[in-house]
Amino acid sequence: MKNTILPILVAFGLIGSGSAQLVNTTATYASWNAPTDPYSGYESKDGYNFNYASGTTGQITFNDSSQIGITYLGEVVQGESHFQTSVNTWGPEYAFTSSTVSNLPNNGDQIGILGNGINTAKLSFSSPVSGLVMDIFSLGTWYGYQSETWTFDQPFTVLSQQSGGNNHPFSVYGNSLSGVEATGMIAFTGTFSSLSWTIYNPDLATFTVGTLQTTAVPEPSTYALFGIGALALIVAYRRKVA
Repeated sequence: MKNTILPILVAFGLIGSGSAQLVNTTATYASWNAPTDPYSGYESKDGYNFNYASGTTGQITFNDSSQIGITYLGEVVQGESHFQTSVNTWGPEYAFTSSTVSNLPNNGDQIGILGNGINTAKLSFSSPVSGLVMDIFSLGTWYGYQSETWTFDQPFTVLSQQSGGNNHPFSVYGNSLSGVEATGMIAFTGTFSSLSWTIYNPDLATFTVGTLQTTAVPEPSTYALFGIGALALIVAYRRKVA
């Protein structure tokens, strides 16, 4: 029976041919915890209260329950920062999904940034991360056409963004990202344990981060081949027994 089954397996692509597969990439996003020293010594701008708050932490939890811890140091805006919430406010969908990333954030958690002059922000990770993505909502403001710039210490590419109306495309100059009501997703290259950026002309913008996870998904034709191959095995076995 062995000599009968082996050619069948090869013929139907079940061994030796590497079944064709599609690649599905999703982002696993952070769940954020409120600052431990929330909003002490408020500053205000455009009707929003904000504070350079320490003790803002988060975690990215993977399917196997492992986690990467995150500590954020920077401005946090009261009322526009959301912690541990299931209400998802990230949209429109096409601004945060692409041919690279197929899913929106799995929660509504986000950190709002605001300030005066030039600010700094930093994310520190409990272990080195790769495939880091950042979703950004409303970088800069259409009122007075005021551009805002974030200059990072790591290189990145733009994966997706919103366009039309008051939403203008991102502008990229080296490691600097600028926009006027710019909304979308960027992906960082390399592996690192922290991410820092300088914020020029800060207006209200919100962000969250996640990491990319890639899984191989068999094509429908592969499932069909498995079914045909299984049927062929049964027929071959019955012939051998007979």
